[in-house]
Amino acid sequence: MRQNDDRLSKPEAPKVPQSNAGLMNYVVPTEVVDLPSKGVFYPKDHPLHNQEFVEIKHMTAKEEDILTSTSLITKGVVLDHLIQSLLLDKNINARTLFTGDRNAILVNARMNAYGSDYKASSICSECSAMTDTTFDLSKMKSKEDSLDEESLRFVLPKTEFAVTIRFLTVHEEGLLEKEVEKRTKMGFPDSSLTTFLKFIVTSVDGVSASDGFISQFLENMPTVDAKFIKKQYVDSKPDVDFSQEVECKSCSHTERREMPISADFFWPQS
Repeated sequence: MRQNDDRLSKPEAPKVPQSNAGLMNYVVPTEVVDLPSKGVFYPKDHPLHNQEFVEIKHMTAKEEDILTSTSLITKGVVLDHLIQSLLLDKNINARTLFTGDRNAILVNARMNAYGSDYKASSICSECSAMTDTTFDLSKMKSKEDSLDEESLRFVLPKTEFAVTIRFLTVHEEGLLEKEVEKRTKMGFPDSSLTTFLKFIVTSVDGVSASDGFISQFLENMPTVDAKFIKKQYVDSKPDVDFSQEVECKSCSHTERREMPISADFFWPQS
């Protein structure tokens, strides 16, 4: 949805030669992006608290420079800088977005810049053939889930303890990844699930996560409960539905496949 048609107005002074008037008057088009979270889970002091959408501008040469910055790519922050540049409301910090909202912005920005067709390789579950598939970004929609605080509260199937969880922001997911990598480099056994639980669980049976007991419980909880918490998080997390119906070119089998995000998403070859 273009939002800035009314921003195109001729300056009163100084007078511009007719041949240059269009250039001086040009305003970059903008779009409204619906947020999968609908702003429900942001804290009250966040600019997106209870906001169902956000406005971004179309990509320009400035954003192309960001995408090709070797320094930003090496540091792994290129997409964060891209989103920050696209957001019209500069009070919003791209790192404080929930990942689902970030995904919605990236899909919209990519579609505006390079079109809705996105070619990527995917594997057929029937014949295991790897084929190139063209996904239509314009068909990407948010997951159809009820969004309220109740979705963050549930009872564990094994221990029957009541648990509350929270969704992670882009920044927090980065911290989680670094924590797992640090423990791996130190020679500790794989602790990705336990570390993940420590990041998202806010209370167990009314006991706050700040209590040392919770950390100990999460390390020793039954596997069935641990996997249940992870599944609840994934199933209820506000996000873009990246799956689409795809027909295998080798065996004609049709199925829903998850769209893989490769380097070509923002760096298409053609």
